[in-house]
Amino acid sequence: MHGGNRIDLLLTDYAMPGMTGTELAGRALALDPAPGVLMMTGYADAAALPSEGVPVLRKPFALDELRAAVERLLSKRPGRVLPFRRVAEAEDGGGQLA
Repeated sequence: MHGGNRIDLLLTDYAMPGMTGTELAGRALALDPAPGVLMMTGYADAAALPSEGVPVLRKPFALDELRAAVERLLSKRPGRVLPFRRVAEAEDGGGQLA
């Protein structure tokens, strides 16, 4: 965020050592209001999670759920979207995203 670097998406966990994902998102958005924020959590207390403007992805989640959440968030940011595409099918059929 400093030095001219652009961040399109902040993907953070809610529970981290030293601060919450909500606090991290607040600090990041204070420096640059442009990035989208996607919170992921396995935390059970929904009242502690952000209630407005920050999508929350509940753990455990499938790769397709993550992909869909990221695409939804980035689709709201014209000119900042890098589409996902499958580059190889893994043995388990999951494939990697690029």
